[in-house]
Amino acid sequence: MEEFETTTNYHNSLNYLSKNFDYIIEIFQKQKSEGKMEQNWRVQLLIAVVKDVISTKGVEKLKTLGKFMASLISVPWLTTFLLTFWTSSPYWFVGVGILTFLITYYVTAVIFYLPKMLDTTNKKMFHLAAYRDKRPNEFDLFSRAFIYHDFSFTGLEKYVNTILSKQDEDSQMVTQLTNTFDREVSIYREQIEKNEEKYKGAIEELERNNAQTEKEFNQLEDMQSFLIYFLDNINVLLYRLTNNKLSLSDLSFLTGFTIYEEQEDKLVKIPNGDHGTTGASLAEISFTDPQYENYSSVLVSVNKESASRYQKIRQGYYIVSYRMKMGTTGENYWIYNFHVNTNNNERAWNLLLNDDIINTEEIYRLFHAFCLIIYNHKFGAEGINDATN
Repeated sequence: MEEFETTTNYHNSLNYLSKNFDYIIEIFQKQKSEGKMEQNWRVQLLIAVVKDVISTKGVEKLKTLGKFMASLISVPWLTTFLLTFWTSSPYWFVGVGILTFLITYYVTAVIFYLPKMLDTTNKKMFHLAAYRDKRPNEFDLFSRAFIYHDFSFTGLEKYVNTILSKQDEDSQMVTQLTNTFDREVSIYREQIEKNEEKYKGAIEELERNNAQTEKEFNQLEDMQSFLIYFLDNINVLLYRLTNNKLSLSDLSFLTGFTIYEEQEDKLVKIPNGDHGTTGASLAEISFTDPQYENYSSVLVSVNKESASRYQKIRQGYYIVSYRMKMGTTGENYWIYNFHVNTNNNERAWNLLLNDDIINTEEIYRLFHAFCLIIYNHKFGAEGINDATN
């Protein structure tokens, strides 16, 4: 008895669905085959207003509207106002009239005709492309199930009726149909879940790649700006050299610095050898004093290192020391200390402590070359003397 009631309920449901949904399926499939999915429904919306106007009912509506407008215009004060506005500014009058017409036309189309294009019961006005864009969730439901398949509930009902007519096989066939349906649903659900996971992973990967690409692009832009800044300042130094105006203070364009000269067991700051710093650098640094033994300037000097060395003074602040042979015979050595604040001078950090843009050794050699020029030719208003003088 229970099995019979279940079967009857299924059959009644199919009958109900065929009466209510086959019409919708038919109009969807018909408009798809007619190419309405590719049509510009917005143009059709605007045209619908014109079509309705030129129809018999539309003409009657226009006549009624014309009579109403005529009655308004015949009102003395409104007539006087319109004539005054026309006389004082006819172009504005025409422009406002046109604008008012266009706005009224658009509002009329959206309010009165767009709902008709979305109404499946309105065969004359319904448009599939508009339904797709304005009701995407409903369209997606119908398109997945019906639009792209030759399907109707009436056909399904006939098919089930054929099955049910064989009473001996009724239970078996219904069970088979149910199992097949459940299997297909399970397969589709599994495929959907796999596709969703696949697409989700692909989108996440794409977003990561886009973020990485954007980061690398921004880094390249920063590197380019750092190099342009550096080359611009080198160009200025070359012009100052040509004009005999080059001095030690010109070398502070990248970062503040102090310069020491090696003297037996200590480093002595050269005259005017401190620029762009707080001025707190020691005048002398003894090699034998334990408190200075880990200074980068002491280490490069004592170990006679040709490569640069840096020490961290505090968070985000570094001293980069570089030993330079000075004089024509190389009898003197200078220790050039770059004061790098990485918190507010990213440019100096990238050029002095990071090899991603350019070999930092080449930057040190360039500063060494300018120091040699200043030292050998005694350039600069400050005057260049040995620390001992």
